[in-house]
Amino acid sequence: MVNGGGGGFMSGAMKSFKSNRALLIKERGAFDIKKIREFKGKPFAEYKKFRFKRASHSYLRKIREATKQDQLNSLLKKVALLLVSIILTVWGFIWLNNQLFQLFY
Repeated sequence: MVNGGGGGFMSGAMKSFKSNRALLIKERGAFDIKKIREFKGKPFAEYKKFRFKRASHSYLRKIREATKQDQLNSLLKKVALLLVSIILTVWGFIWLNNQLFQLFY
């Protein structure tokens, strides 16, 4: 099934094309067109089998190390961001406290 726009338009165009082709052949009547337009599936054994390459142990090790390094970098960035936000929050409370203290005293 085609996702997105135009899928119904194309299937209609293909059915119309097949019907017109079927009418050109003289032996077939107008009622035999339905047989031509039907989907003809292949047996399951005729479908192409996919074979995927297997990754070597050294390649998997490199991927694992790169993933660990990325996770460590991400953790360090999150910790640094957390520390900066805590420091700014504490500084903001101290500054606000000083401003309020000067306002009332």
